[in-house]
Amino acid sequence: MSNYRETYRKAVTADMCDMLGHMNVQFYVAAISDSFFSLMTTVGLGKSAVEEHRVGLVAVNMNIDYLSELEAGDIIYMQGAIVSASGKKLTCKWKLCDQATDRQAMEATVLYVCMDLDSRRSRDIPTHLLKAAQDVAISTED
Repeated sequence: MSNYRETYRKAVTADMCDMLGHMNVQFYVAAISDSFFSLMTTVGLGKSAVEEHRVGLVAVNMNIDYLSELEAGDIIYMQGAIVSASGKKLTCKWKLCDQATDRQAMEATVLYVCMDLDSRRSRDIPTHLLKAAQDVAISTED
């Protein structure tokens, strides 16, 4: 996963675990959400750019594969990468792993669409942000 960027690190706490004793799905999705904002900052779409350009990228489709359990006390980290960016759309891949073993616990592919924050409608990704995203995009084989 060397072409992926680390975007998140956290300890799994007891309150994140469900009655089955493993991390509940809602916290996987929360980690993806937090990781996305971290990754977007690297391509120039951090908080100030969102406010300046009045655009944001919103998740419209998420496919998640849960590969192994995580339990309270595990230290986890997320790595993410942009795999494609064009027009209104950007696709990212996410890998959540257990720090102690590097065992991958989850993999997700998420499609984001650029939204005009004033009209609340989709629009093309601003050219300079699109180029920045394309410059760091990886091959889907990575």
